[in-house]
Amino acid sequence: MHLPYDTEKFYYGFPVYILAYPDEAVGVGITTGSSSYSLGQMVMIGCDSTTHAARSIKRSGVCSLNLFGAEAMGLYEYAGTVSGGNKLADTRVASSDHDGIPVLDDSQMSLLCRVLEATDDGSYTHFRCEIIQRLVTPALIDENGRFRYEDLHTVEYVGDARRRIYRYFSDRVERFGRFVRPFKDSLLP
Repeated sequence: MHLPYDTEKFYYGFPVYILAYPDEAVGVGITTGSSSYSLGQMVMIGCDSTTHAARSIKRSGVCSLNLFGAEAMGLYEYAGTVSGGNKLADTRVASSDHDGIPVLDDSQMSLLCRVLEATDDGSYTHFRCEIIQRLVTPALIDENGRFRYEDLHTVEYVGDARRRIYRYFSDRVERFGRFVRPFKDSLLP
């Protein structure tokens, strides 16, 4: 039987990423996020409306969502907790420009995004973005040009109002559709 769990917020597992965006003051700004989802050629990104990142992305209309693995935990926490300054230069993270969209070169995968709509909702801004291009590290592509799903090692953010944690992916992968037949068979009398 379920029990009520009262908390003002709950994150049930979302990929942690670094947003990179044009910044008028320092050239390229970065911040950490975990509020996103993707459908087809669209990605939704949520930010605190009061942040420099939200204002800069609204102004420029572009950003990149950069996925790293556990090797970037220091970068994740630094970019997400330090305010102001030139965080990209401070962290010595290499970036490149893709038609005005900054990309972090050492990421496993980067989604280049063009903002289609920015909606303010209380203290949050929701960015509905078109994915212009997906860039991946060569290690994620096999000799036949296929994506190596088992080698993408993102980090998940899980937490509530009391505690926040990171979860890490394993190498276990299963093909979609593998479980439905055995499950259906288990339902038979």
